[in-house]
Amino acid sequence: MRFVIVGAGIAGISAARAIRETTGEKMGKTEIHIFTEEPYPLYYRPKLIDFLAGEATLESLLVYTPDWYRQQGINLHLGTKVTEVDLASGNVISADGENVPFDSLLLATGARPFVPPIPGLDLKPPIFVLRTAEDAKALRKAAEEASSVLVLGGGLLGIEAARSLSKLGLSVHVLEQSAHLLKKQLDEKGAEILRAKLESMGLNFLLGKKCEGIEVRPGKRVEVTLEGGEKHAFDMVLVASGVRSRVELASALGCKVERGVVVDDNLATTVS
Repeated sequence: MRFVIVGAGIAGISAARAIRETTGEKMGKTEIHIFTEEPYPLYYRPKLIDFLAGEATLESLLVYTPDWYRQQGINLHLGTKVTEVDLASGNVISADGENVPFDSLLLATGARPFVPPIPGLDLKPPIFVLRTAEDAKALRKAAEEASSVLVLGGGLLGIEAARSLSKLGLSVHVLEQSAHLLKKQLDEKGAEILRAKLESMGLNFLLGKKCEGIEVRPGKRVEVTLEGGEKHAFDMVLVASGVRSRVELASALGCKVERGVVVDDNLATTVS
């Protein structure tokens, strides 16, 4: 029996653990293959904030050592993107042309950063997102040569990332379209208390303002235009506007997709 899992986040690795716990005594007869685009095994994604601030190493974020995967009989394909699934032949196909057959397939592809439809917003330096370890490394490196940054989004990730960037010595502004921070979590009074606390830590806020456009000027300076024509310039921009489910593979297979992949009570998709 060969299991193939696309995605090495907490869902994919937890599934692999459960499979191995069930089939441990038959390890030689049961293969588990996990594909991930990332060059690192599973790590604590929330702790990327600590890495960004220079308070943790990437190695300290790893959930399991490479030896653990070998001991569990898990074939981990790092840096390998699955681009196609051939149901007729029962194969997954990677970007480099590798074909791996499967008896059972699990899609655990997680989420990707949401990029708002703002004119000029192009995810190339000096504009960044923060989702993966590679994102954090790129952002941290860019921060070494920057003095100011705009964080586009005042949610949990935006605020935490803003605090980390502030610890690196940058002047940080947070742009939030809502009138107060964490609108889904806090009432106005609670948001006022939070804002005052964060401002005492050196953060700056542009609340109740909508971004109308972004332009990268010569010298990599980013000019941000707000609703009403107000303009600000920063050395870099971090987009922290939430996430969306990665459903590309599922959609290509014909699975029913809404906000995510639609499954039944046994987590089976609409395609068998």
